Amino acid sequence: MDFPRFVFTSPGPLACGFKQTYGQEIVTSQEDYDSALKAGFFSTIPEAIEANKVHGSVTTGLAVVQPVLDPPEVVSVASTELPASLEGKEKLVAKAISLGIKIKGNWGEKALTKAIEEAEDDLAAAKNSSEGEGHAEEGL
Repeated sequence: MDFPRFVFTSPGPLACGFKQTYGQEIVTSQEDYDSALKAGFFSTIPEAIEANKVHGSVTTGLAVVQPVLDPPEVVSVASTELPASLEGKEKLVAKAISLGIKIKGNWGEKALTKAIEEAEDDLAAAKNSSEGEGHAEEGL
């Protein structure tokens, strides 16, 4: 088996299929891989999603209903340092999630950056619009 490699869980922040989501972590050794599997991760996305269905977890769009299984205690089974090629994307994914963006699994850094910029522009426009309404009401 080659490392580094991904392991998967469901539900998670990434969209896959109709109302199905998954999460992923990078493992860098056989020991990390074995620990991840024991913690509830799976080798493939389909395995993770099927386990999610079997254990009764329900996802509705981006809202995740409390899963039956507790999340693993270990937040990351990989080393804390990501390869340089993934570090930038991981930060973009985290920012996109914080902005409520529904991420598609095939998005790269360019698509993530564009979606983040659009969401930030929308937030700024909404803020400016609400500030403008407040000043207009004061004049009435």
